[in-house]
Amino acid sequence: MVPNGADAIVRILGTTDHTPNHPSNHIDDFSSHHVGGAHFVFGDGSVKFVSTNIDLGHYQSMATRSAGDITGEF
Repeated sequence: MVPNGADAIVRILGTTDHTPNHPSNHIDDFSSHHVGGAHFVFGDGSVKFVSTNIDLGHYQSMATRSAGDITGEF
């Protein structure tokens, strides 16, 4: 975290406005050195590889917490 920095909270959490490893490479995007996507740890303790080609709406629904979104498997 960058104390008192612009968007400091984003430095910790990241955003889902682009899919993992998106070519725009914004500092607040999730990324990885893995080709084709990134690994994510979920609230249930599972770890899953999320593809760069995931549908953006589906990806964004995985990042919500009380919206009632149902994502299913990906």
